Amino acid sequence: MSNLLDTPALHRSRPRREEVVRNQDPGQVRLRMADALRNCPTEILAMRPLGGGAAREVRPFELPVATHGVPVRLLYPHCARSSAAVRAGLRRATEGGTRIRTSNQVFEELVLIGEEVAFLPDRRPGQDVPTVTVVYEPATVALLRRMYEYTWQAGTDFEADAASYGDTLGDIRATILDLLASGLKDDVVARRIGMSSRTFRRHISGIMDELGADSRFQAGVAAARAGLLGA
Repeated sequence: MSNLLDTPALHRSRPRREEVVRNQDPGQVRLRMADALRNCPTEILAMRPLGGGAAREVRPFELPVATHGVPVRLLYPHCARSSAAVRAGLRRATEGGTRIRTSNQVFEELVLIGEEVAFLPDRRPGQDVPTVTVVYEPATVALLRRMYEYTWQAGTDFEADAASYGDTLGDIRATILDLLASGLKDDVVARRIGMSSRTFRRHISGIMDELGADSRFQAGVAAARAGLLGA
């Protein structure tokens, strides 16, 4: 990425008439990202989910963490705190100046560069390499930025020295209860909060033990009476 940024002969990768571009060529995506970074006067915002409790193996683009001093903010799901490997990576990022928070509302990948462009993966069945949707349309980019800011404000600062989930465990379990109460299936809830099925089942077991419940129904009733469910 740094080589692309430092190449004087790099041509602008976005004709002015383009508003939304779908691209499956990683090289072209990197060119577009490099072009956006060269012209970014403000900050980079990124959201990175986890897949099955571990970092995804294939990414349509890599997050630039050091780009000519441009500030970077990064959002991960709370469950990233429970992985030693992910925590080590986040610790290195914070040492490099990246601001990191975690939240239960992170369930899709997103990179926003300045106020000009957004990069989103467009995963479809049967695709080995995800298509990346590059958005230049101002109103759409502004909406994505507002959504990001909402999630950021609701997040919790990542502290590299905190043990495992730290103070976020209660938030995780409250979110699990809310999503289950809304009628979602276990596998859907697990994906929404970035957990593996095994980790999700452990949390359910812990919630039932804490509430003294022998069934999901009893746990739901006890959680409602305790005021643990959202409206």
